[in-house]
Amino acid sequence: MRSARLATFVFVSALAGFSTFSTAQAATFSPPPALKGTSLTEPVACRTVRERVVRPNGSVVYRVKRNCGLVQVRPRRHCTMVKERIHRANGSVVFRSVRRCN
Repeated sequence: MRSARLATFVFVSALAGFSTFSTAQAATFSPPPALKGTSLTEPVACRTVRERVVRPNGSVVYRVKRNCGLVQVRPRRHCTMVKERIHRANGSVVFRSVRRCN
């Protein structure tokens, strides 16, 4: 029953020329700019950067910062860990690891 209705519809639309007209019209139809809605996504170049901050007392704190705008690619810095010998006022010697980058 259902296939008979479908065959009849296809036959009638082929005779009337609706099938070629509707596909051509649908393929070339684009809504005017006034009818288009705003996009839900906007092209923004934002990235999150984890920044290493050394405080005056020597402690290290990491901050997460969001940078939006043009992406600047910097060459990677070569960093090494160096142990420093520190002599305190009371005569004791302390070794501290320091990160040196060039």
